[in-house]
Amino acid sequence: MTDLGLASSTRVVIPIQNSAYQASLEARFAIAARHSRIVRILRVAVPGAVILALTSIILVSIFNPFRMLLPKLPLDIGNLVVSGTKITMESPHLSGYSPDRRPYEVWAKTAIQDVASPNRVELNTLRSKVAMALAIMVLPQPAMPTSKMPLGGFRP
Repeated sequence: MTDLGLASSTRVVIPIQNSAYQASLEARFAIAARHSRIVRILRVAVPGAVILALTSIILVSIFNPFRMLLPKLPLDIGNLVVSGTKITMESPHLSGYSPDRRPYEVWAKTAIQDVASPNRVELNTLRSKVAMALAIMVLPQPAMPTSKMPLGGFRP
């Protein structure tokens, strides 16, 4: 027995809170329960989405669905043609400066690059303009037979 003279199994509940406080407490509990439910779902969903995305990227890179489509369709985008693993560009033009600050320009009729070796480009019918280190440029003249050369020099 206790001091109150009640059995130990009997509990006395004394209400000290009003009904408005009780309603507010239930609303906060519902918000907390909803938040806990969302956290439980996201703890599974976010890692699952990351794993799914990485798996799909790996599968697409291994089993490329466009690998069989590219050799069959020669695409023409302006002056760019894709055929198989080769990319052909019509009339490419490149200009810039060399490391010693001399300007250069390079034109070609076509440029072909293989996707398998991207550091290599084949240029066909090449034409270029490069500034020389010296201002005087000497071009070699075609050699003429000595028997037909006039004594006074060459006159056209």
